[in-house]
Amino acid sequence: MNKTGGQAGAGQPLLMIHGFTLQELDAARRYGLPIVTIIHNNAAWGIIRAGQQAQFGFEMGTSLDGSDYAEIARGFGCHGEAVSRPQDFAWPCDVRSHPDAPP
Repeated sequence: MNKTGGQAGAGQPLLMIHGFTLQELDAARRYGLPIVTIIHNNAAWGIIRAGQQAQFGFEMGTSLDGSDYAEIARGFGCHGEAVSRPQDFAWPCDVRSHPDAPP
């Protein structure tokens, strides 16, 4: 880990909001990091799609419909939960209160 990342996570839960890659979940689980990851799922490789449409006038192979990211997180040994309504989003904001939170 770099110096900044190590300091930012020193015993405090972190909230990470991003698109989706597997590396973050794997690292969080391996090192027992108290990180809540929020994945905004637009079911596409959006930046690649935009580039294809801009350059070629069409897109191909950028749709990710049907991917269950909560299940993928569980496959890494993390807690995974799909949230689609704002009122269902309360618990991730307090990672320490969740039963699956690392010690």
